[in-house]
Amino acid sequence: CFGIDIHHRRAARLAEHLDFVIASHAHGDHSSKPLLDRMAALGKPVISNFHDAAAKTNHPGNFVLGDVVVRTTLGDHGRKLRKFNLVYEIVCKTGMRQCTILHTGDTSWLGPFIAPKGPVDVYIMHPQVGIMIEDAIARLKPGWIFISHIQELSHPIAKFRWGYGLGEFWQQRARDAGSEKAYAPLWGERIVWSADEEQTPPQGPEVEPEE
Repeated sequence: CFGIDIHHRRAARLAEHLDFVIASHAHGDHSSKPLLDRMAALGKPVISNFHDAAAKTNHPGNFVLGDVVVRTTLGDHGRKLRKFNLVYEIVCKTGMRQCTILHTGDTSWLGPFIAPKGPVDVYIMHPQVGIMIEDAIARLKPGWIFISHIQELSHPIAKFRWGYGLGEFWQQRARDAGSEKAYAPLWGERIVWSADEEQTPPQGPEVEPEE
């Protein structure tokens, strides 16, 4: 069980339940210092390029964490923040198959340094920072695309926090480019990946019935 770019006022409470944590860059909406500190105190791995307990200079890197392999490389967060954002290729073994998740965070362009070693089953991307979704689809040919960072609750509404309509726009744009399994997830949804060709569709949050 691992977390990617967790930012929440009570994030440190998750440390007991996580095996490792990934934090792509030092911007406050992509990490929680109390969580990373608590993970380090518990002796659990932190993969980032800025936290004191992480292997900050070991990028590109290859981390083996049980049945999960995390490959890292550095990407640009705009023209001014060069090699600021960690890109993650997360390979999760599941039976005879493996699920590969590519998370580019706030990387502004794919560049020659982002080259997954195998097929990408799930691609998590932020389309508002510069990556052209059509180019990403043509190059990566992902099974699923999840549009992230649209309704980022830590951002003010008037600055870098967009409505769900924009998520629907990018979802449709990805589908027009040939990715039928593009989706803009909402908070609380449970998404199940399986090795079967027909993937389980996203489901709403599990809610206990009222007494």
